[in-house]
Amino acid sequence: MNTRKYIEHSGVVVSVSDSSIGVEIESRSACSGCSARSLCSASEQKRKLVEVSRRADTPECAVGQRVVVLGALSGGFRAVLIAYVVPLLLLVSVLLSCSVCGLADSVAGILSLSILIPYFAVVYLLRKRLSNTFIFKIKT
Repeated sequence: MNTRKYIEHSGVVVSVSDSSIGVEIESRSACSGCSARSLCSASEQKRKLVEVSRRADTPECAVGQRVVVLGALSGGFRAVLIAYVVPLLLLVSVLLSCSVCGLADSVAGILSLSILIPYFAVVYLLRKRLSNTFIFKIKT
């Protein structure tokens, strides 16, 4: 497996079922290795739960086992596009359109922010379909 095409995170298996494996990964900021991290508010650690669907090539895992979760690099780019780039483009385009039409700045701001409600509602409704595009694998 070519790991250059994947984002790797180490984690611990927290649940195993017939259809999926739950892995808790710990995301650390770049300064998490610093010896002064306990005194600094910039260092942060977050624990996230990743559900990995079982396939024929998924190795057997047990609860408590340390594993590496691989996510396709293209999936990361797609996630950034869906979560940040498209909403920003929507926000800016509605704001500029409202300003060109001569609406007050407060109305333009409210309308541009309100366009994000239906966008994220659609993303929420398509979450099952989107989750199938983000494929994670386990490497022991």
